Amino acid sequence: SHEIRTPLTGIKGWSETLKTVDHLTEEEIKQGMGIISGETDRLIHLVEELLDFSRLQSNHFNLYKQKVQICDILEETIWQLTPNAEEKQIQFINMIERIELMGDRNRLKQIFLNIVQNAIKYSHEKGTIHIEATNNEGQAVIKVKDEGIGIAKEHLPYIEQSFYQINNHATGAGLGLAIVKKMVELHGGTLSFISKEGIG
Repeated sequence: SHEIRTPLTGIKGWSETLKTVDHLTEEEIKQGMGIISGETDRLIHLVEELLDFSRLQSNHFNLYKQKVQICDILEETIWQLTPNAEEKQIQFINMIERIELMGDRNRLKQIFLNIVQNAIKYSHEKGTIHIEATNNEGQAVIKVKDEGIGIAKEHLPYIEQSFYQINNHATGAGLGLAIVKKMVELHGGTLSFISKEGIG
């Protein structure tokens, strides 16, 4: 409830403030509109996470599989997240082979977005994110490596669990990696993490 209430409070507060714009500068109005937009996006993302989780739990989650090129989806993901990376002066280094497989394109994109967003979020400024995709005897092997804060070993076994958050300042419902793990498994794959605290 806290994760839903927080963005709603921001939206409500600035909506009330913007009702009487006479005393606000143009810059303050722009700031308020930006906060409302950002908090709305945050709320939409949270609701989508909860809906996905509910569908996965009730086995009402459908995949629409077709032949897809993994490299195309990864390149789209990188292109989409490049502005986020540039804000922290993070560079991508990519080694991506052309790999065709049967999968749900939209859900694969969701998987990659979640993992690469996490890599950006927890990377140090001016760091590097390595993305590698190789074909191992007909199986796609995709690795994302960052140079970030890493995960303490006591947390590592639990990060894929539903609602698990490493710290109290994390945003979202703590469902992202749990959903990703389930989606990967529905595609016949596995998800694993190797991390050292302070290294990435």
